Amino acid sequence: MASGTLSGENPTINPESFGIDYYAGLIRGAVQSYYQWQLTEDGVGSLQTEYITKVFTDLSIDWVNSQSKPWFLWLAYNAPHTPFHVPPAEMHAQGNLPDYMDGLDPMPYYMAAIEAMDFQIGRL
Repeated sequence: MASGTLSGENPTINPESFGIDYYAGLIRGAVQSYYQWQLTEDGVGSLQTEYITKVFTDLSIDWVNSQSKPWFLWLAYNAPHTPFHVPPAEMHAQGNLPDYMDGLDPMPYYMAAIEAMDFQIGRL
């Protein structure tokens, strides 16, 4: 299974055409929003409105739980890359952050994204 980001500019690429048994993630690199983004799963795209780091973890947990023989999982989160954002509060300890705008200190947003990723890795 591969989950995460597959860089490239061709939205018609299906990693499963190249021998990957199952792919769920991004086909075209970065997202504009961690809360509204395009998931490609089994070659089909769908608009997602849930926090991307949680969705990738949920997909990975479901896939791992369905395996009955040795397996390999490649999970590539896009956090903590930009755009700076506020992860769900229960996933970080950076306090009540306002939506990020240019001019704000990006460090708490960066740290919050790392903490949210670590929270999700802990779930996995």
